[in-house]
Amino acid sequence: METLLLGDANVIIDLVQCQATSFLLDIIRSGIASIQVPQAVMDEVKEEISEAELFQIGIKLAPVTFDQMVEIQQMDALHNSEADKTLLVIGRDLPNACVWSNDGGLLKQCKKYGVKAKREFGVLLELVRLGIRTVDEIIGLARAIEEINPRMRGIVAQVKAQIG
Repeated sequence: METLLLGDANVIIDLVQCQATSFLLDIIRSGIASIQVPQAVMDEVKEEISEAELFQIGIKLAPVTFDQMVEIQQMDALHNSEADKTLLVIGRDLPNACVWSNDGGLLKQCKKYGVKAKREFGVLLELVRLGIRTVDEIIGLARAIEEINPRMRGIVAQVKAQIG
């Protein structure tokens, strides 16, 4: 069963701002995973990339059932945003799903609720392991993300350690 990555806005925005959406395409084409985002994430990234552009890359809209929508609306305030709550609920309900995020709060909630999750470069490094991207390309992307996203300071060193 193919892994379904449920993309969080922070990962999509990092890759769009670094003009690295080809990495998303590589993940899908290589069979590492399919990528879906719920409408709440689409709403968060729409200033960076249109739904049409995401669909063109191969990212699909993650369906949310009525029961899931009700549950999301009833979740407590510990969950930061509608997007985070949606990712948690969908991730919990789909056995092949994995939330893909760098949001520490969301990743803690995933762990608490038993939802599989991976950090941004946890997935991107698979491209190196499969020979689709080089170590230099991944480190270059990490540098670019570190420059545009203050929350990702230190990611280059972390990526090097994971490759090492």
